[in-house]
Amino acid sequence: MDFCAYTGARVNEVTQLTSGDIYVEKEFHIVRFDAAATKTAEYRIVPLHPHLIEQGFLKYVRSRENLIARFSR
Repeated sequence: MDFCAYTGARVNEVTQLTSGDIYVEKEFHIVRFDAAATKTAEYRIVPLHPHLIEQGFLKYVRSRENLIARFSR
């Protein structure tokens, strides 16, 4: 739930994220929330709070990418 608190996202928005929705732009880690999941039906771009990075969120994202890659073969 820290993720929701730091990004202002609703649970349904978070559950629809993919690893492709987390990226780097101008040295900032960004989270892009899908338009279909947001209240306004528009994409929402949110910088990732440094505390989430310290807690290992990016490592978690990478571990999910590796898991998906293994099962996609």
